[in-house]
Amino acid sequence: MDAMRWMTGLTLGGVGLLGGCLQAKAHDCGNGMYCPANLVCVDAEPFCADPDELAACAGVVDDVECSTDLTPKGVCTAEACMPCKPEDLRCRYWTWTAMASPTTETLRGIWAAGPKDIYAVGDAGIVIHYDGVAWTKVATQFLTRTLYEIWGSGPSDIYVLGGTQVFHYTGAWPSAAEDLSTAAQIFAISGSSANHVVAVGAAGVIRRFTGASPWTGMPSSTAGTALYAAWGTSATDFYAAGDAVYHLDGAGWTVSTSLAGATGATINAMAGTSGGAVFAVGYEVPAGTFVPFAVKRAGTMWVPQAVPAGIGNEQLFGVWAAAADNAFAVGTGGLIVHHDGSSWEPTRLGTTLNAITGTSSGDVFAVGENGLIWRYSYAP
Repeated sequence: MDAMRWMTGLTLGGVGLLGGCLQAKAHDCGNGMYCPANLVCVDAEPFCADPDELAACAGVVDDVECSTDLTPKGVCTAEACMPCKPEDLRCRYWTWTAMASPTTETLRGIWAAGPKDIYAVGDAGIVIHYDGVAWTKVATQFLTRTLYEIWGSGPSDIYVLGGTQVFHYTGAWPSAAEDLSTAAQIFAISGSSANHVVAVGAAGVIRRFTGASPWTGMPSSTAGTALYAAWGTSATDFYAAGDAVYHLDGAGWTVSTSLAGATGATINAMAGTSGGAVFAVGYEVPAGTFVPFAVKRAGTMWVPQAVPAGIGNEQLFGVWAAAADNAFAVGTGGLIVHHDGSSWEPTRLGTTLNAITGTSSGDVFAVGENGLIWRYSYAP
């Protein structure tokens, strides 16, 4: 009976009757809904609420979390304690919790314009959007194209990376790609503003957009090696990385760290904070086996990080940082590692995760194989 109380009400002509929950003593709520005699009509969805759900939120404003014997984890809605679900941004989840996903395609990139405006992209041209209530598919012209990354300077200035092509959203999803003037595979795209966007890829290719077409090539000191990651805060403080980390200071690209001491190290992703902390993650191969690898820039120094090696043949594919002492990275086998400023604590969720992002509301979202989406809350 309790499990049925939150079902949307039916008109009398469709009284089938809430799966047997409505009985002869059901009463008319006067809004086209009927509730069992022992439950109370509530206007929010509408739904039928137990009196305890009303007492828990009496005089309480909406969106405050609540708890009762019948609803251990809820949120006040129209002065009733309504059960939480992972898709409801108002509810907090202090452990990694799976969200309902509208796709089973592998998701490879994720970017957040805000707490209620998040996009993820992946295989077969999939683009999905989260509005604080649910994830839904977005209709685009990308069709079967694999989409690897997404980045934007704002809600109406978003770039999606599809192999050798980049698609630019400016309020509507385009059908034609941007001209990057290169046939090289592009592995990463990031930027610091609408007028400074950088795409990097095979053979050390670097392309930059400065607010006016076309994209232009940039000379670099990458020695023709592949670049898999990019991140920065301005046109005079930007990074690109592969088997080394390179820095753009406005005058040109120079080696920031050669990753000396790490055997076969490769950087897959980068992220940082406005406070100056920068994280670069990927893998190294010290003994013929892939192990997670990370370095952190603090001040002028890059410091190797002791990331738990786990079960072997693991690497990190994505990273996001809220602060120098609050960063997350994801990778093989559902590996998630959290950095608290001094150490990295692992969690394993079982299915490979490719990308991660977070928001100012204190929520982190990770995506990966089979369309899986995980959410975790922290105190911002």
